[in-house]
Amino acid sequence: MAFSQIALKALQDVVGAEHVTSDEVMCQSYSRVNWLPSGFLQRERLGVNMRPACVVMPSSTEEVQAIIRIANRYKFPFTPRGSGYTFQAFPAGAGYLVIDPKRMDRIIELDGKNMYAVVEPYVSFAELQTEAMKKGLTCPTPLAGAQVSVLANYSWHGAYVNSWISGVGAHNLLAYEIILPDGELMRSGP
Repeated sequence: MAFSQIALKALQDVVGAEHVTSDEVMCQSYSRVNWLPSGFLQRERLGVNMRPACVVMPSSTEEVQAIIRIANRYKFPFTPRGSGYTFQAFPAGAGYLVIDPKRMDRIIELDGKNMYAVVEPYVSFAELQTEAMKKGLTCPTPLAGAQVSVLANYSWHGAYVNSWISGVGAHNLLAYEIILPDGELMRSGP
């Protein structure tokens, strides 16, 4: 089933109408990788429209779960997106829902004594480093730059050596929550 106005209304009920858009211009901006030259990989030139049908910006884990359950109920594809600095950051075809976590940008906890932080997906290394320095701590910043997401960098492939996959930064990711494709929450770690 294609994305519909009923699905749009259901998403608006979850996150508020101001945090959902199906505007073609706004959605087009989510159809490319940000670090590539303008227009590159939009694929529209190749005859394939990569513009998502909708973009939604949740502010909590519970909202993401509800969004995924709506996508499953109305049978349309979805893809999460961070800052858009990777090829996986844009839709694989037309009709996708893009979940943009830019409103999930809080440092939940920064424990100076035990030296750990609990962060949401859109917290950057720059933001975490700023708060860590206030407590006399530091955190490694990847060569990708301080503007990248802490969680995306550690959990994906750790662009430039901060990764659980490569093992170099594995000790930095102590626990995480993942929302599965059915909307259920999986926790790992303490």
